[in-house]
Amino acid sequence: MIMANTTKMTKVQALTAILTYVQDNADLTAFCTHEIDLLNKKSTKSAEKSAEKTAAYAETANTFKAVMTQPMTVTDIIKATGLDITNQRATYILNHVDGFTKSKVKGVTLYTVAE
Repeated sequence: MIMANTTKMTKVQALTAILTYVQDNADLTAFCTHEIDLLNKKSTKSAEKSAEKTAAYAETANTFKAVMTQPMTVTDIIKATGLDITNQRATYILNHVDGFTKSKVKGVTLYTVAE
């Protein structure tokens, strides 16, 4: 059976819907509102962490740009910057932060600063 594109209901939406039916029961109302508050708090904390990571990645990307005068491999970029960062993290930053282009020469991936 093929399902059509449907949007899933979030926990907050489900708890809000439940609230409309259990308004008479104080315990269930208190439980649902408490859970909604916890989910909103978790969402806010997640957004803050995401913003911190984005800022840190941008700072690292600027460091990469400062040392990249020619096409370089990820390993060469890390060695040139002297940062204590893994190849996987550096590759993620190079691929997801704007300002870098990737090319392959004889099977070797090289990164350059986009102009």
